[in-house]
Amino acid sequence: VFGLSEEEGVLFSRITLSKKGEVKNRLALLLSIESKLSGLFQNSEFEKQWLHQKKEILDGATPLDLILREDIKDIQRVESLVRYMCGR
Repeated sequence: VFGLSEEEGVLFSRITLSKKGEVKNRLALLLSIESKLSGLFQNSEFEKQWLHQKKEILDGATPLDLILREDIKDIQRVESLVRYMCGR
């Protein structure tokens, strides 16, 4: 998902599994982000580029940086940004 490197994938798995009460919510947010980005860019390379580019609106972090953080509010910020970009 999201073109994660092996190291990023391991980190994401650890965070997700450590937050068992939030697993469904995290997965729902990630599916929403992925679905909207796929419709927006229609090219997985452009999706990956977007996820790895620093965004001023995200305080200089990349969307992927926020997705990989432990706080679900960071994933919600990315999902809100993607929803805004799609006009929803």
